[in-house]
Order: sequence, then structure tokens, then C-alpha cells
Amino acid sequence: MMITCKKASELIDKEAEVGISFKEKLQLSFHTFICKACKQYRVMSDQLGNTLQKFIGKSHEDATLSEAKKEEILKNLKKNDDEV
Repeated sequence: MMITCKKASELIDKEAEVGISFKEKLQLSFHTFICKACKQYRVMSDQLGNTLQKFIGKSHEDATLSEAKKEEILKNLKKNDDEV
């Protein structure tokens, strides 16, 4: 089954974040074999991800907020919500 470019871009992003199923990998591979624009998007997405990991110095899973920072963010969100 052929997927659309929109679906392919969603799978490329999902693959980078959480991984994709074997079926999705096959669909994406077939689509990027045919569609040069999506193939280029996949390459650029991989390059961007690698660059960001090098810049940040840790993987996405390792990036966490302290409890104090989480509380500060929640406090600011509630404050902004009350103002609206």
C-alpha cells in the first residue's frame, strides 16, 4: 500500500522520536525509494537530529527537568491561564 508524502513525513518524525513498526518501516522505505523529496526530508531530518544531539550533548531520553523547574513552569502556566 502506497502512503502519501504527508504520512511519510509523519513516519520519519515518529521514527526519530519513538520508533516505528516493521510494517511502517516497509511502507516508508518503499515510499522514499520512489519519492526523492521524502528521501531528502529523511536525510535532512537525520542530520538535524544528529546535530542537535551533538549540540545538546545528550540524547532526548536523558534531557529532563528538575522538579523545581517543573513546578515553576506549572506555576507560570496557571498564572497565564488565570490572566486570560
